[in-house]
Amino acid sequence: MNNKKRTLKKLFILFLLLPVCGILFILSYVFSLDGVNELNKAEISNMAESTRLYDKDQNEYLKLSGTQRRTCVKLETLPKYVKDAFICIEDARFYEHNGIDPVRIGGALLTDIKTGSLSQGASTITQQVVKNHALKFEKSFKRKLTEMMMALKLERICDKEEILQLYLNMVYFGGGAYGIEEASQTYFEKSAKDLTLSEAATLAGVINSPSAYSPVKHKSACKKRR
Repeated sequence: MNNKKRTLKKLFILFLLLPVCGILFILSYVFSLDGVNELNKAEISNMAESTRLYDKDQNEYLKLSGTQRRTCVKLETLPKYVKDAFICIEDARFYEHNGIDPVRIGGALLTDIKTGSLSQGASTITQQVVKNHALKFEKSFKRKLTEMMMALKLERICDKEEILQLYLNMVYFGGGAYGIEEASQTYFEKSAKDLTLSEAATLAGVINSPSAYSPVKHKSACKKRR
């Protein structure tokens, strides 16, 4: 019975969203959306990284960072459970959608209607990549529409693995650490390729609110979230 109810709910959400999605696509051509046409793989992949200085024996002795402390890593160097942890908590249908998730949008819309707020973001991993790369963190219809259109384009110029790699190297984990490698070094003093399942789950839980789920400052909340 519960499965039947969930299926009916999903069908209702999809039915509700069909005209909404149609309107959004029409509006994307009516309005001039800054940034959509300019989005390209080379630019979005060019993230600022920390500069490392080595001695004559190739031992690192100094790391210099600007506003973001980041060390980019390749997706294939990470254990599968690291990738799975972030997909599970951030975008369960990541491999099924084309940049935006109508089911998730519908669920967020229903929640917002019930609560009378606009608290549910419903952004996919792809949307978060374009938002972090090019958009301001503001709540407006035009910005959200731009984010969705840019996400659709990003899915056309990058495959899923490239998008997930961008995300894991881009997202902020608190403590000045941007990207999974710096987060792993900051909180566990090890490379991301050596993370355990428990540590991967911890970092996946941090990104929702780095200030509230910090493994250093809020151990109890972090553990519960993990």
